[in-house]
Amino acid sequence: MLAAEREAELRAELDALADSRVALVIRQFEWAVNDVERLRQAVRRAEAAKLAADKHATELELRNRQFRSMVEQAQGQLAAYRAEPLRVPTAAPAIDAPHTLEMRWSIHDDGTMRWLRLETDDTRASRVRLLDPHGLLLTISGPAAPASPRSDGPLGFILEMSVPADVLADLESETLRHRFEALVGDEWRALTLRDSGVRTGTSRDKRSRVYVAEGIRSIA
Repeated sequence: MLAAEREAELRAELDALADSRVALVIRQFEWAVNDVERLRQAVRRAEAAKLAADKHATELELRNRQFRSMVEQAQGQLAAYRAEPLRVPTAAPAIDAPHTLEMRWSIHDDGTMRWLRLETDDTRASRVRLLDPHGLLLTISGPAAPASPRSDGPLGFILEMSVPADVLADLESETLRHRFEALVGDEWRALTLRDSGVRTGTSRDKRSRVYVAEGIRSIA
């Protein structure tokens, strides 16, 4: 009886020991399988990283080749540019307007005073001034005004100014010592005068009315 019970106990212990060994083997196998799967995933990640690194290296090599090609092209263009002779563009010669202006002069007398009348076709001249031999200002004309229409030329401009008697005498004798200048924009330019040959005067009729002779009314 005791022997049978002891045998049953031993068998039960052996079965429990065998089960525990089987369970341990199964757990070890599962651990090994998990380790193998982790290694496979690590290998896959490593391969993907290698592919990405290879692709990046290929792109860098391509960019490096393109950059070297651009540098070589730029160096070639620079060498060709340096080899070319320097060409300085020639500017068209500037055509300056004549610095000296010319006007026609005439003397007008209304019986009480004489004044100088200047005529020009140059629309740029706005005023005329008179300087003494030392360059001091003596007088200045009024603003230029349109002249009456003429049959022998375009519509001119008239400037009138009173000047000393000695200046009028010098003009008539062509021994002018004074200087006339015309205002063009903001610049005073030298002015040469040409005798128009016109001398106007006034007369009085029997009723003491003042009139200008028709034969000398127009400006030359």
